[in-house]
Amino acid sequence: MIPPLETAELHALLALSLTTLGFLGYHFALEGQLPERWSRHRPDDTAREVRRMLLQRAFGVFFLGLIPLAVLAGFEVPLKDLGLASRNWALTLQWTALLSVPIVALNFFATRSAENLAMYPQLRLREWGWGHVVLSAMSWAAYLLAYEFLFRGLLLFGSLSALGPVPAVALNVSLYSLVHVPKGAREAFGAIPLGLVLCVLTLKTQTIWLAFLVHLALALSNEWFSLWRHPEMRLKR
Repeated sequence: MIPPLETAELHALLALSLTTLGFLGYHFALEGQLPERWSRHRPDDTAREVRRMLLQRAFGVFFLGLIPLAVLAGFEVPLKDLGLASRNWALTLQWTALLSVPIVALNFFATRSAENLAMYPQLRLREWGWGHVVLSAMSWAAYLLAYEFLFRGLLLFGSLSALGPVPAVALNVSLYSLVHVPKGAREAFGAIPLGLVLCVLTLKTQTIWLAFLVHLALALSNEWFSLWRHPEMRLKR
């Protein structure tokens, strides 16, 4: 067993290192040959596209969630100190509802743009079944849980003692915005206010569950509105 970390600076170093390596691993895994090889032998375009989407999100769960969890277990870092605790549920659900309503309303209008429809839904099927809707929602939930654990859990709480709340939040929001750059200016700049709000409320509730639920509401409402509006996609009745 690896000796436990004993200083705030080492916690912060571990958090920043795992965040950096996690996103590098995730990015270059998606850029590699495995996604194409894994899906190209499927019998039809729908099966290939579903497998591509599932592999993309499975990579996120693996690199952003499972690997950091395995490393933290080796260092005996208590996960409850990184936001994986069951506490403050009334406050969490209250703020989740308050934030989700305007986010869903904004997505209703934002999904009209051609720029958005060129990217979403990420599952590029001309004809969706209800099974595809459920499968995509479940894979979004797994991916975003790993994502929020890394950002609002490990990185935020892991750097808090060493940096203090304001620098820890500033670091978190900066990196959160930068990882959205490949998705375009709208998402990169939009990640700044959203990341700030999620960090502040994560510190207030002392868990990652609010950030996870709000992020899930954002992703699913964007996907469902985009599916409804996309001129080349439809949901089978």
